[in-house]
Amino acid sequence: MGFREKVEQGNFVKILETVPPKGTNIESILASLKDFKGSIDAATVVDSPLGIAVMHPLPLSYKIQELGIETVMHFTCRDRNRIEIEAQLLAASALGVKNILALTGDPAKDGKSVFELNSVGLIRFINEINEKYKTDFFVGAGLNINTNPEKEREKANRKIEAGAKFFITQPCFDGDRIKDFDLDVPIISGVLLVSNKKIFEYFSKVSGIVIPESLLEIVDDREKILDYYKKLITDLEKNVSGVCLMPIGNYEIVKELI
Repeated sequence: MGFREKVEQGNFVKILETVPPKGTNIESILASLKDFKGSIDAATVVDSPLGIAVMHPLPLSYKIQELGIETVMHFTCRDRNRIEIEAQLLAASALGVKNILALTGDPAKDGKSVFELNSVGLIRFINEINEKYKTDFFVGAGLNINTNPEKEREKANRKIEAGAKFFITQPCFDGDRIKDFDLDVPIISGVLLVSNKKIFEYFSKVSGIVIPESLLEIVDDREKILDYYKKLITDLEKNVSGVCLMPIGNYEIVKELI
């Protein structure tokens, strides 16, 4: 059973976020991911996060799928007009990448952003491509749980109307927080694995992410960190359809959690 079928049938899914390299060497990433075949339902591949250029997510998604691990490819509006969106999605379909997380994207740090479409327009456009070319993209969207719940629900419902079939949230550190978001499609909670002080300090400054200060007190204690995340994931299982583990390169902690 594939990722799409598991999500549609209500199975609790475990997915692993992967960041392409700032360069061309993907061998270490592939070597790390090999160990997760059979224990995760998919790997997400991000698209130049925070507007900083890294390798395009498509070639890495393709190579990961060659390992026998399905992917969810992030796809942003930041760098693409409609022509490029259509061209790249046709390439993705030809290479067997069928799960897309449609995002507006962070503004470019170096260069000019495009933003011909926003996330709602992108979701609608991908579904138009499905009809036009008989492709079969399974389209998801982002959900920011760290903002005004009422406004975010309204935005999420516009994405659902445009054709979004699932959501992956910004990092969540409170299992009850998801209760504020009652939507008609499955929600997969992002879980940012804060395993050292450097990660804590960096992501504490990122918009849309709220890390509890209590984590800083235990971040150097491996057992306490593992217990914290085991409890968080157990709490999330009651309210969501899956978790997206965001290890920031620390795949060893993921092995212990899953």
